[in-house]
Amino acid sequence: MDKTSEQMIQELYTVTLGVPNTADKGMAKQVAEIDKHLKELNGAVKTNTTWRKAFCWALGFMATFMGIFAGIYFG
Repeated sequence: MDKTSEQMIQELYTVTLGVPNTADKGMAKQVAEIDKHLKELNGAVKTNTTWRKAFCWALGFMATFMGIFAGIYFG
């Protein structure tokens, strides 16, 4: 079945922008939602990385001071 240019444009519009007055918002809405979720995920990863770095620094400082204290006390 051959489609006219107008039918092909209508199909492209529907796929890209969805069906008006329905829950189907097309690829444009899906891309926007994916972008939103990726930003949320990226923020969670940054927060996790920051806490992990802080924890590693704190452990390093504690180990250093414990070593210094043990050296003074037992030395």
